[in-house]
Amino acid sequence: MIVTCPACATRFMIDPRALGAGGRSVRCSQCNHVWVQDPPEDGPRRVDLPPPGAERPVPPQHPAIAMPLAAATAARSMQRALPAAEMPRPSAPPPEYIAATDNTIVRGSNRPLIAAAVLVLIIAVLWYGRDFIVDRVPALQGVYALFGEAGVGALGTDLEIRRVTSNRRDDNGRATLIIDGEVANVSSGSRRVPPVRITLEDSTRHPIKSWTVLATNDPLAPGETVAFHSSIADPGVAALGAAVSFDDQ
Repeated sequence: MIVTCPACATRFMIDPRALGAGGRSVRCSQCNHVWVQDPPEDGPRRVDLPPPGAERPVPPQHPAIAMPLAAATAARSMQRALPAAEMPRPSAPPPEYIAATDNTIVRGSNRPLIAAAVLVLIIAVLWYGRDFIVDRVPALQGVYALFGEAGVGALGTDLEIRRVTSNRRDDNGRATLIIDGEVANVSSGSRRVPPVRITLEDSTRHPIKSWTVLATNDPLAPGETVAFHSSIADPGVAALGAAVSFDDQ
């Protein structure tokens, strides 16, 4: 990571991991100026996990009300005693032809209807499968941009991960870790949201487990936010932190 001294404008290369999640004080070796350097915006958001054993029990579910055997038997007997209702017979379908002016019979054609249905299907595939299509054919990104569809944003420039929280709960005797957060569009255009990757880390920030969660399939408007939620059962006692970032695939 390249940082610039605000006093003498000297540029330095430092390891972004040394700044931590909240930043730290940095001293310029040229003019001895000291300032607080924030971590890079494109770095993962980290959150400390609650210690193992802090799970909250899930309130028990109300059991379903069972019908007594005698009442159930009587209900089945009543259903068998009732006569079956007669369904009205459907009217005969209209003939599939029209009369011509010269008294000849000309059969109708469904070709225009079929062509319209195929066209609607093609448009639906191109629209709802736009993410897959752009990933396979990046040159089509400009075509979708003409219709207001922008590409996947980048963390810190177009999209930001915010308000990451963690919690533990006891789900029927099974420890479950819950991670919540939100993605915000800080750009001036519509942006698609890539999957969010959550990585559990030990005390030395060594990755233990990793998975992805999709916040939304719809593009985010400028200034709009969308929440994401994820949970994992039995995360392990070694999981003491989590790094949340956008998936790089």
